[in-house]
Amino acid sequence: MTQERINPLQIYQLLPCTDCKACGCETCLAFAFELISREKTLADCPDLQKEEFSSSMELLKEYFGEELEEADIAESGHLIKQEKCVGCGDCIMVCSLGRRSRVRPRGEMPAFTESVSVLQVIDGIIHVVNPYRCKRKADPPEYCRACAMRCPFGALELVR
Repeated sequence: MTQERINPLQIYQLLPCTDCKACGCETCLAFAFELISREKTLADCPDLQKEEFSSSMELLKEYFGEELEEADIAESGHLIKQEKCVGCGDCIMVCSLGRRSRVRPRGEMPAFTESVSVLQVIDGIIHVVNPYRCKRKADPPEYCRACAMRCPFGALELVR
């Protein structure tokens, strides 16, 4: 079962749509984008805290969950929801670095060096082991969401 992904327009429709700028964004649509990237939190919108928007707030809390600590998000922007991860490794297989780390010419022994993969399954749960190898951390950064889009359980999200 794939997790339903929410887009900025769906978030915008749940916001007060006052463009009050109290959150620090120019528009409520800009705030929606910053919510997805986890640069803003639901608490940053004062109008959303009002009773008249309680049903919207509940729907948004279902998607965004509790507030995250900075430590929950890897340096590369990977947010792993460990309670949803089953360690299937699909995210590793769609990452070009993950594929390259497994393909070796016949007869070549694996080098005993640091893994080239960004992600690795450890104790049945995916972990970010090399955040700086992610295409999103390249100079210049590349737009890549392959790992998050492939996760069949919604355990991996890319933020920032």
